[in-house]
Amino acid sequence: MKSDEFELSLRLPMRGAWISDGLQEHGMANVVIARRGSGGKVLFANFLVDTHCLGIKDLILDCVKETHFLDMLDHVAPTPAIGRVTRANLVSIYK
Repeated sequence: MKSDEFELSLRLPMRGAWISDGLQEHGMANVVIARRGSGGKVLFANFLVDTHCLGIKDLILDCVKETHFLDMLDHVAPTPAIGRVTRANLVSIYK
């Protein structure tokens, strides 16, 4: 994704944020943040967070159809995040 495309994506409406189980128990979890794109598409970032060692271990950025996004979400991070996902929220979750 080019930097100008990234800046434009920040203006899209939020679709939601999710976090998978396991952050407190295992120190690793997926955090998904999504925005609504045009034409029924969803632009999302999927972070694999490792609280024990690496911080952000992996990152996937993609723009897909809503149905594909929902399928992926069922497998990766089915639990909606409470409130906004921010760095402060993530720090408080695993402390």
